[in-house]
Amino acid sequence: MSFRFPMRIGWLTFLLLSLMAGLVGCERRDQRGASDEGDSAPTPQVALEWVTTEGQRFVDSQGGELLLRGVVTITHYNRGQPVSYDPASYRRMKAMGISYQSIRLYGAAVGATGGAASDAYLAQIDQMIADAAAAGLYSSLKLTVYDTTGGRVAGFDEAQWANFWQDESAQGQWIEGWATLWERYKENPAVVGYDLLNEPKQGDLNVSPEAFQGDYLLPFYRRAIERLRTIDDRHLLFVQPALVTFDARNDRVIYEAIEGSTSDLPSRGVVYAPHFYPALQSYETTNYDSQMADYAATAAQMGVPLLIGEFGLPWSSSYDRDEERQRAFQATEQQTHLLFDQYLIGYSRPWYADDRASLGRLNWSLFPGRRGTDGEPRPWIADPLASPYPFRTAGRLTGLQFDFDSKQAELSYEADPARGTTELVIPLDPYYTNGFILERDDGLVVRVRAAAEAEITGGGDPESVRWDGAMGRLYITERAATTLSITIRPLNE
Repeated sequence: MSFRFPMRIGWLTFLLLSLMAGLVGCERRDQRGASDEGDSAPTPQVALEWVTTEGQRFVDSQGGELLLRGVVTITHYNRGQPVSYDPASYRRMKAMGISYQSIRLYGAAVGATGGAASDAYLAQIDQMIADAAAAGLYSSLKLTVYDTTGGRVAGFDEAQWANFWQDESAQGQWIEGWATLWERYKENPAVVGYDLLNEPKQGDLNVSPEAFQGDYLLPFYRRAIERLRTIDDRHLLFVQPALVTFDARNDRVIYEAIEGSTSDLPSRGVVYAPHFYPALQSYETTNYDSQMADYAATAAQMGVPLLIGEFGLPWSSSYDRDEERQRAFQATEQQTHLLFDQYLIGYSRPWYADDRASLGRLNWSLFPGRRGTDGEPRPWIADPLASPYPFRTAGRLTGLQFDFDSKQAELSYEADPARGTTELVIPLDPYYTNGFILERDDGLVVRVRAAAEAEITGGGDPESVRWDGAMGRLYITERAATTLSITIRPLNE
């Protein structure tokens, strides 16, 4: 496999082209450079539909199938400094191909460890959700046991984990901390759902993985689900499998799959959200397929959607000038994305933050340095996130694949006009900087050239297609219930 790192245009050029092309133009732009709008620019309002599940798929209130793909955002860096996101941050995320954020929260700050919730912290979460929604991005919330309120990471050791599982009052406090959030967002469709407990471990219980799952983890999940349903019957619950081993030194991460046939968890409104860390050091990808297949099989047994809550190898800033290592690293990211396409699943990639989010040598930050998220992200991490995909399918998505060498995307779906509009995510940077051509097997042809509006030709209905060049979104109003295939490739005219 070859690797191409596209040359990026300068920030001033980007701004000038944005002004020339306007919202619906197709600009050649550096979506990874400075924000395209100032902080005082008006934020477009985007109405988000409620998200629910239909079997193993996410659907909105019109029945359109959603593919949630995005990033993990954080509220604080690991020395306690708050992370700043604003409306321009979320517009930029969307232009990069992101449709979803998973917000990592600290349990103590929301009252999940017995203290009072922080009003300032809740207000920060409110703002992140609102700014994301204004840009058209969905959010979910993920609660962690570790904290930075003391100015640095405070971990949760093995004894604390064991105490948590043996203390029903501690579990109750955790759930009541969640209840504060459930009450707060119960009428908000921009929030997809809640990831109950990040990477749960048994700690020093010294029981078998099966006993931990059956006697501790699943009863806790059931208790939390029952409590949520007394408040809110619409939001989704994300559940993770037990983390058995996390050994960075020996490159071992092991999760114990939730046994779907015996889990006794309700399938309605539940999402299986494991983390995909086949390795923490090795760039070898031979075991990627089998681990993803195991996750897919578990979700199928449970009868719920699969969404990968975190993934990716950690990266060291000391390698930021090592191009050979960057290429090898990017190969692992690309292989992972090929699996996401194969299984038609969404994800959230940590972290949309700079290197201050690192945990020593464990660093998943998209942005280098300590200057926030306004600069260039690491392309070996960010570029695969920009591969084309259907964020919303008016009907049923049946196939998706992207070739990172030829930059050609193919997708197939069963169109249903009653289910609204199909929304394709096609960022121009880095794969289509000169534009692209989309061909559908019913004769529809869409050509998008740099700094020009879309040209619709062929047998399709021009009035059914709208191109948003600023955000890299192509909207297609489906006219007939039929099976369709689409090919997207670079425009080389």
